Amino acid sequence: MRKPETGPVTLVTGGTGLIGGEVIVTLASQGYRVRAVVRAGSELEARRRLFARLEKSHAYRERLDVLIDAVAGDTTQEMFGVTAAQLGDIGTVIHCAANTQFSAREQYSVWSTNVTGARNLVAVTRAVAPAARLVFVSTASVVTAPQGRSEEHTSE
Repeated sequence: MRKPETGPVTLVTGGTGLIGGEVIVTLASQGYRVRAVVRAGSELEARRRLFARLEKSHAYRERLDVLIDAVAGDTTQEMFGVTAAQLGDIGTVIHCAANTQFSAREQYSVWSTNVTGARNLVAVTRAVAPAARLVFVSTASVVTAPQGRSEEHTSE
């Protein structure tokens, strides 16, 4: 396990979601410092929302808390609605935030989260951590409603 005080921070979006939450727990379990951008009105609410999600993970352990930080922000806002100082020394950005709802009434929210959020992600990374590795996590479900059965094949 890495020393918590060393190395750059991994910034994660979508940490209150299924995949993002597991990414955070996995990274912290391996000793990485993680900062999550969480949609919330305050830092306290962001932390509460994030840990409410993380505690649902079978891999979560309370000892990981020292490696995990939350910042109140919103990927649909320019610079995620935060300052560069709030994001800190970033070495990697993992973007897991997405909206997979498929109703006409949610059309604006889906576009704002998925398209505007991705644009803002690139702008934030360029502004705050231009040398950072950027990992974009996605699913076909952000583009179209799943239909039928999906199978995955790999060649070995």
